[in-house]
Amino acid sequence: MKINPDDYKPHEIWQMVMIGKPIKRFPNGYFSGASYKEKFREIFQYICLVHYQWELEEIPNHINNYFLKENKLASLYYSVFHCNMFEMLDTAFPGRFHPWQLPFVPNGYWNLETAKEATIWLIEEKLHWTKNDIKKKMTKETFINNGVGCLYMPEFNGSIYKALCNAYGNDYLMPWELKCTPMSYWNDDTIKLPLQWLIEKKGYTKESIMNLTEKEILEYGFYVAYTLCHESLIQLLDVTFPGEYEKVGNDIYHLPSHTRSHRNNRDNIAGVIYSKHLKRWMVYATQKGKTKYIGLYNNEKEATNARIEFEKQIIKERKDAS
Repeated sequence: MKINPDDYKPHEIWQMVMIGKPIKRFPNGYFSGASYKEKFREIFQYICLVHYQWELEEIPNHINNYFLKENKLASLYYSVFHCNMFEMLDTAFPGRFHPWQLPFVPNGYWNLETAKEATIWLIEEKLHWTKNDIKKKMTKETFINNGVGCLYMPEFNGSIYKALCNAYGNDYLMPWELKCTPMSYWNDDTIKLPLQWLIEKKGYTKESIMNLTEKEILEYGFYVAYTLCHESLIQLLDVTFPGEYEKVGNDIYHLPSHTRSHRNNRDNIAGVIYSKHLKRWMVYATQKGKTKYIGLYNNEKEATNARIEFEKQIIKERKDAS
């Protein structure tokens, strides 16, 4: 049976095709001419919003080959849209969606520019995250679950940090500020970067950095580097700035530059020992292989305190001399 397409709305034509009465396929030339997009748009929106009653945001999740076949749209996908799923979706909802919101993006879609656009969309439009949110919450699953597959393009190789740098620039944040920095990131070179970064970017000095607390280290995100140095700030300082710091008791000192090249020649406190003969505690130091005795004390605590005070005095004298 023939019908006059102009007597029906586009979705009514689609309903006829779906039930096979009075027509089994779209009329010849129905999707040609200047009005084909408007006709397709009315049909597609009717299917999604009326027939299935999908929420607008969830529509891309359903657009696949099965959906096209079930709704007699597969022929249009091939003949009108040339197998471009996003072109079909964008024709139906102009400017409303992005390619990565579909279950599959077109082959070859991802490059640095599309990755930048998708990453910014994910953070600012989809999630409405601040930088602190990114630091605390961002994982690979955040990208995957929202269809942003650019994370695995060769330029990023699964690195969230590289994807963020591509979107916002290299100074946006540091790798250790992310909750999912891989252990493989840390090596002899990268372990030096956090303290250098605090001085270069965060207003610390080589003196104030000696007073870093574990709370600050946690807040800045490089606790792994701290742990690799046996949770010792003096070890992390010495790895980053070799020979520039010395610890005496619980205090850390930044050494004058002219003393650093003579570390092997300056006083080295060997420790505190107990003299069975004298029945007292003894503190001593060595200098150029010679032993220097500091004093005798009644108990280990007094001797330890004396050793610490002696070391502090040595460092003070070096600083005064500088």
